[in-house]
Amino acid sequence: MATRHTRVGYFSRFALCALGLWSLYVPLSKAGIDAVSLFRKANASVVVLRALDRDGQPFKQGSGFIISGGSAIVTNYHVIAGADAVEVSTPSGQVFRATTVIRIEENTDLAILETTAKTPLVGLKLGDSSLVNVGDEVVAIGSPQGLENTISTGIVSGLRVLDNGASYIQTTAPISAGSSGGPLLNSSGDVVGITTFLVTGGQNLNFCVPVNRAAAMLRQPKQTSLSVLARTKHRSLADFLGLWSYDTVCDSCVVKHASGTIFVKAGNGYLIVEGHITYTDGSKFTWVEQAYVDGSTMLGYAVNDRGDVGVHTYDLEDGRMKSMWVMSNGASGNAISGKLSETP
Repeated sequence: MATRHTRVGYFSRFALCALGLWSLYVPLSKAGIDAVSLFRKANASVVVLRALDRDGQPFKQGSGFIISGGSAIVTNYHVIAGADAVEVSTPSGQVFRATTVIRIEENTDLAILETTAKTPLVGLKLGDSSLVNVGDEVVAIGSPQGLENTISTGIVSGLRVLDNGASYIQTTAPISAGSSGGPLLNSSGDVVGITTFLVTGGQNLNFCVPVNRAAAMLRQPKQTSLSVLARTKHRSLADFLGLWSYDTVCDSCVVKHASGTIFVKAGNGYLIVEGHITYTDGSKFTWVEQAYVDGSTMLGYAVNDRGDVGVHTYDLEDGRMKSMWVMSNGASGNAISGKLSETP
């Protein structure tokens, strides 16, 4: 009897252990994003965009995605800014030109283009970005460095809201130059964000505009021609390059005035702004921005040495730059800059 009980006890412990392992195995087999299926589902809707000048020559490239119904393409405004037309290439090999903007928002860096494809296009469903949570698994698809329709996976690592109401989804899904304008997908394959910028020198610090902003734009179309927009712009990228003085006033800060320099240099498809300032109490701040130029305006996405995220808008006029900035820590202010030299 003792032997029998021993065997029964051993079997029971084995069975419980097996059941425990099975209970762990089942959720794991169901959990996790199915990147293979999502890519197959979404790939046909993610397109490469090439901005063309008035001579029909490409001068920059980005990504975009077709929305459900196939009538429009969502991308970042900085991808198409200054273009007389945009060449759209689909994974199926179809190439066509988009010349009409359904709506643009420079402050949120979004643009919606009207499609002119001769054959029907497959679109993606817009999700609800208000339901996104930190920790959600996501997939980004785009064309980094010209490598068309590259997929990367990650999680939502933060939800950032700036003092001016602008919000961003922070993700660990890697993006690079050329990925701008591509979709950020949730586990159901719905678009929850538009990949917009990354922090150079950071570790997987990538940011997306929530898709609900694009959905709101679609409800209020305001069509215009790309060529008309392009003709209103008159500044060269080179006008922004170099070392600039930087004097800023932060109305919401205890210590309100700071001065220093910013250095603007060319990046890979964008500009890099490096800032160094000292407040009147001796405290120092440094930050880095990924910036884009549209005519006389430069839009920079900033991250400072304290980990705060912000947006910095510069306007160039008569050889000087006036700028406004707002950060996720609630600080905001304005600044004025004068060029000191072409090199740091």
